[in-house]
Amino acid sequence: MEFFSCVNLDKLILSPHMLTIPSGLCWGCVMLTEVILPSCLRSIEDNAFKSCIRLKTISLPPTITHLGSNSFNDCESLQKITLSSIKKISTRAFCGCFSLKEVELPECLESIDESAFALCRSLDKISIPNNVSSIGKMAFNECSSLTAISLPQNLQLFDVSALMRCNKLQRIILHGKNEINFKVSYHVSQLLEENGITCNNIELINGDDLIFSCNEIPSSISSIGDSYYKECEFKTTSFIIPSTITSLGESAFCLCGNLKKIVISSSITNLPDYCFAYCTDLIEIKIPTSITSIGTRCFHNCISLKEIYVPDSVIHIGESCFSNCTKLTSIKIPTTCIEKENLSQVFLGSKKLSSINGNSFDYTDECLCDEFIEEDDNDEIHAQGW
Repeated sequence: MEFFSCVNLDKLILSPHMLTIPSGLCWGCVMLTEVILPSCLRSIEDNAFKSCIRLKTISLPPTITHLGSNSFNDCESLQKITLSSIKKISTRAFCGCFSLKEVELPECLESIDESAFALCRSLDKISIPNNVSSIGKMAFNECSSLTAISLPQNLQLFDVSALMRCNKLQRIILHGKNEINFKVSYHVSQLLEENGITCNNIELINGDDLIFSCNEIPSSISSIGDSYYKECEFKTTSFIIPSTITSLGESAFCLCGNLKKIVISSSITNLPDYCFAYCTDLIEIKIPTSITSIGTRCFHNCISLKEIYVPDSVIHIGESCFSNCTKLTSIKIPTTCIEKENLSQVFLGSKKLSSINGNSFDYTDECLCDEFIEEDDNDEIHAQGW
């Protein structure tokens, strides 16, 4: 029995003897508004009611002990859910339930898995039972109405991204000597300890999934490690790396999609691999004369970057440094900073590049241009037909 994408189905009465609702039973039944479940039902499998966008209410019998992944994913109109005998809320079980305002969780609940309640934008409060020991990645991601949450006494694993983008969250309540295990950087541990939260057994990590939104670099920080601000949602489109910073790690600002302008301090001497890769909104970056080396794919896929000036101090540019910069039309590069045999890779995919200024290269067959014009009297090289 399957009603997958039955777009005209608006009411469903299931057999009173059914014990399990199979995977994908009503997936995509966009007109479904009413479902009568059997009182003996024990399990709802993966994707059973996924994308039933008009389903506002459903009465789950207390006999249900299992909810599969995506079981009510994208039920946009669902307003209330009561769970009585569930021990685990599976991955994305209620993800995308935009109208879900009331959730009653049972005392027997032990874990809330990844993205279980993500994008439940109407959920303003939730009581997590004391038996819950694990809350997974992005479990409450973008619950934008949530103002407070109380973490249970027995919580042992709490992923740092569980409350990501909960913009109205004002209070996180910890009970007693609640100890929560998650990876934390040294700098974040300092901030926590300033507010009375002790961090034991600090594990220094690169920073992935650690910083989600920010506006400036604290003055106490002297170096930015690998992936430190990777995928960070900056609150400003213009960002200055201050003079207190002396080094940048690989992928330090990778995937910072909303940054449009970056100013680098003269205290920096090296731009490492992938440092600004995939900064898709970046249109302006100021590279100081202190820079001597730019790493592999440092500006890869900076698709909004139209022109860039590389100072004469730079003696090395890595492979694919400006690859796939699809709007890049003009660049000035110092002489001898790129090996002739690597020329084709440095600008790979940057098909609008028409001018390389600065007497950097002689005519070469290794260049990936379809058509190449020799140097003119001004030592300016023009490439056409990329």
